Amino acid sequence: MTASIYITSFGAPSQFSQMIESLKNYDSDFITKTNKYLINNSGDNYFNEYQQICDRWNFTHLNYNNLGIMGARFEAARHFNTISDEFYFYFEDDMLLEKSGQCKFGFSRFSQRIYEKTIEIMKRESFDFLKLNFTEVRMSNDCDWVRSLELSNSMGFGRKIWVKTKFNQISTWKSLPYATGEVYLSNWPVIMSKRGNKLCYLESKIQGGLEHHLAKEVHIKVISGQVKSAVLLLSPVLHQRIENYKETRIES
Repeated sequence: MTASIYITSFGAPSQFSQMIESLKNYDSDFITKTNKYLINNSGDNYFNEYQQICDRWNFTHLNYNNLGIMGARFEAARHFNTISDEFYFYFEDDMLLEKSGQCKFGFSRFSQRIYEKTIEIMKRESFDFLKLNFTEVRMSNDCDWVRSLELSNSMGFGRKIWVKTKFNQISTWKSLPYATGEVYLSNWPVIMSKRGNKLCYLESKIQGGLEHHLAKEVHIKVISGQVKSAVLLLSPVLHQRIENYKETRIES
C-alpha cells in the first residue's frame, strides 16, 4: 500500500460507521486502496461494537481509553511511524465527506479521484502535509489561525484580530486546485507524509495538550521553511455529528 487511513472515534460506533460510508461514497479508493486503522478512543465500553465494524470494513482496531483528542492524534502519528506506507490520511469520525454544494468561499465540495490526486500532489510537490478542507468549523484557511489567536490574546478584552494567511502560489493538478504558503496545521482532515509526521508530531516537545499548542509549534517550522504545507481549494468535509457522546470526552 502507498497510504494508510486513520479514523479517531469516541463512544459512537454508528458515527464511525457513517464516516466509513461517506468515504466509500465519495471515493471508494479510500477504502479499497489503503491500510485502514481505527483509533478507538473510548476504551473497552464499546469494543465489541467497534470490532464488528472493523471486521466488516477490514480496519485494524487500535483500542485506547479516552486519551483525549490530541492524545489520540499523537497515537496515530506514532503508529504510522512503525509501518512502511508513504502517506496517511487522518479523519475524526464526525468529519464526513459531502459531494454536493459549495463552501462559503464558493469552493466545490467534490473532486473526482481525490485519493489518487492528493497523493500525486504530495509526491510532485514534496509537501509535508496537505489539508483537505479550506473551510473548518470555527476557522477557515484564508486566516492564519495561529497568528490571529496570538494577536487576539495579546490585545486582551476578548478582542478578535484576524490575520490573513500568507499564500505563495496557487496551483492545480488534474483540475484539483491547491494553495501553498504559511498554512497552519489543525486536526481537520489532512494527508501527511512520513517526513511531515516526524517533523510535526514525533519531534514535538508537546506530545499532547491543546490543538493550538501543537499548531503554534508547527507553524514556526512552516514559516521558517522547515515544513512545507498546503491546502486544497476545496471543501469536501462537513462536520456532522449524528450520534452524541454518552460519556465525557477529554478535549486535550
